[in-house]
Amino acid sequence: MVGGQNHYPPRFSQLGIFSLAFSDALHGIAVGGDYMKPDDPTGTIAITDDGGKSWSAGALPGYRSAVLCSVLCLATGTSGSNQSTDGGKSWGPVGGGGFNAMGGSFAVGSNGRVAILMPPPPR
Repeated sequence: MVGGQNHYPPRFSQLGIFSLAFSDALHGIAVGGDYMKPDDPTGTIAITDDGGKSWSAGALPGYRSAVLCSVLCLATGTSGSNQSTDGGKSWGPVGGGGFNAMGGSFAVGSNGRVAILMPPPPR
């Protein structure tokens, strides 16, 4: 998604944005990609700092189906999980593998996997 427009061909329903999170009224992150190609970084993240008026494309290591963002941003998908401490500008890996969805303090994945999301320790 660039400039508020979805640039994925409509015939490919496995492509697109799968999760959206805003840390405040201006700063947001959209994640997704192609769930049929979970390791493909194409179209996996877009970031806005103007409330969604414009978006900048970035890349995560693969398809991501969920994102949460406050002070720490987390993105997860079937091929792995990542974290960002700078509003989504840069991302690092998170151990524990990938998950399908996140909400509240939990992430859920295949075969009944559940993870408790813990805040980072104080510095």
